[in-house]
Amino acid sequence: MNDAEVARRNREEDERKRELLAEEERNKIPKYVPIADDPVDELMARHLNASTYHIEVRALGDGHYMLGNKKIFAKIVADKLVIKQGGGFMLIDEFIKNYSEGSTMTGSSSMTGLSNAAARMSPKRSSMTAGMASPKRKSLK
Repeated sequence: MNDAEVARRNREEDERKRELLAEEERNKIPKYVPIADDPVDELMARHLNASTYHIEVRALGDGHYMLGNKKIFAKIVADKLVIKQGGGFMLIDEFIKNYSEGSTMTGSSSMTGLSNAAARMSPKRSSMTAGMASPKRKSLK
């Protein structure tokens, strides 16, 4: 083995050690610390700390939270943490994944290469409906 190979291996080993130390540091510091004696908040902390997504979280009390820029309500159903979403509830892990990847937590678009305005635009009307006006409501008099 020549000197160049030894130096390269030493650099690679040093890099692996730095990565392991950095990972240990990340694991030491929890992302979210729960409120004592609050079972909903303790489950919330467990899921947020296990998540690979970084989300700013603030407890508002009584199961209400601000996750990023979204206000949510969380409760425990059948020993699972669920989040009020639309007309029903979804599991916290699914919520975190959907909203982190959709970037509604941070207010930016997940669609790369497009501006926020372009990402929010409605699809174009088809040529068949483009010239037609919207039907007007009939009066209930």
